[in-house]
Amino acid sequence: MKMTIPALALAVPQAEQPTQADSKLAQSADQPARSDSKLAQAAEKASDDAVAMVAQTRDDIQKNRNTIVGAAMEINDAQAAPFWELYAQYRAAREPAVDRLVALLLEYSKSIETMTDAQAGKLLTEMLSIEKQEAATKTEWAAKFQAKLPAKIVARFFQVDSKLDAIIMFQLAAEVPLVP
Repeated sequence: MKMTIPALALAVPQAEQPTQADSKLAQSADQPARSDSKLAQAAEKASDDAVAMVAQTRDDIQKNRNTIVGAAMEINDAQAAPFWELYAQYRAAREPAVDRLVALLLEYSKSIETMTDAQAGKLLTEMLSIEKQEAATKTEWAAKFQAKLPAKIVARFFQVDSKLDAIIMFQLAAEVPLVP
């Protein structure tokens, strides 16, 4: 039996992390208002939790990404060699943007409690720059894939890749609080 892309992607193990909202509710129910140093410690812990959550989600998807992509692609033996060669290069080409996103999330988590308008503007500019870099990379690599593979295979691959990215972004969106 063949699994669908969503079923395969959802089969990726996810670390169960309490949300920041859960932590805040527990804190407010159990404890009176904290001093500034305790708030700083809590912010540091939340930052550490965010780092761990981002790393865990990224690792979970990356460990299983090749398996998920391989199961979703319908390529023949002649297409497999060029596909996997290009795929490895494509993933490497995407790493700088992923690294920038991780750095952005870490910076955001460290500054969320004390964020100024200037910091918020800087973070927004960086996020938009990362999205632009991602679009440019995908555009460049779509052409490289199409030079060696049928367009339907390439389109299918970019659909699968986008779905995996969406899972990661959904997890991040659920965990990252809005700017206060």
